[in-house]
Amino acid sequence: MTVETIQSGPYVGTGAVSNYDYDFQVQSKNDLSVVVTSTTGVESTLIVDADYTVNDVGDDDGTITLTS
Repeated sequence: MTVETIQSGPYVGTGAVSNYDYDFQVQSKNDLSVVVTSTTGVESTLIVDADYTVNDVGDDDGTITLTS
């Protein structure tokens, strides 16, 4: 079985924006992995429902909303 990886972004955050678009279909909110990079280059993987929510699951595109 082949698993396809599609990337959306990268996006530059300013602290003023909390919604970020993706332009592909996801079947489950757990199909997405959201990673943030600090100004020092340290990457952190966010946790769905704790750090962000996934909108428009099952549609051809959607948004994630940062919650923290």
